[in-house]
Amino acid sequence: MIKMKNIQQNSKHLYTKELQKTLDIAKFKCGFLEKRLLLIDDEYFNKNAYQQNEAELIKLNTQNEIAAIKRVINEKEQYFVQYMKQYVEDMDEVESNFDNLVKDAKLKAETDITLKNFLNQIIWDNLEKNTEAKIYFYKQIKKRIA
Repeated sequence: MIKMKNIQQNSKHLYTKELQKTLDIAKFKCGFLEKRLLLIDDEYFNKNAYQQNEAELIKLNTQNEIAAIKRVINEKEQYFVQYMKQYVEDMDEVESNFDNLVKDAKLKAETDITLKNFLNQIIWDNLEKNTEAKIYFYKQIKKRIA
């Protein structure tokens, strides 16, 4: 199984950086909310009945907020693991078949004007710099020459 931490450390893609940033913020907030619960409990007996009631309401709301944040964190991490599994599978296929597929596409483009126009619009250097674009391109070409 792919571990979230390993994926994030190995990937420098903008998407993974943004996801990591949102997860870090959510975890940071969750830590503050958990600290709020401790602080409420620490001062609980120094409060009058009204303040204790208000503290209980704040605790309930805080516990609900913590549960919601943890659920979101878990869902994002699970989604990300699935995303990266697919990404790794796609990249393995692209890396092993890209050159042959492009060669076949160029041959077919000699008789297929639509394919020829599509290939002429490609900025080949950009594909090597952007793996997601390369995967997308690969899948598009694969569909067109199938």
